Amino acid sequence: MLSAKKFVRPSTGEPPQQVCFIQCVGSRDRRIGNEYCSKVCCGVASKEASEIRELVPDCRVFIFYIDMRMYGFWEDRIYWKAQEKHH
Repeated sequence: MLSAKKFVRPSTGEPPQQVCFIQCVGSRDRRIGNEYCSKVCCGVASKEASEIRELVPDCRVFIFYIDMRMYGFWEDRIYWKAQEKHH
């Protein structure tokens, strides 16, 4: 949907009012045997959230996480750009 430069709800064909990303579910939880971080989710969610705000400026976008982790130079730049532009 984002690659087509259009972001709409499949059920209504209208742009959403809110979008949320839920991160870290099951990650870094020793109780269930996942002590690792996937290392891509935070950067991808930041990028997608920023793209959604570009396509639908009135859409409220939330990212729920344990803590935001950016592992690469490009991810850190995307995160700060999104914070400065859309926060």
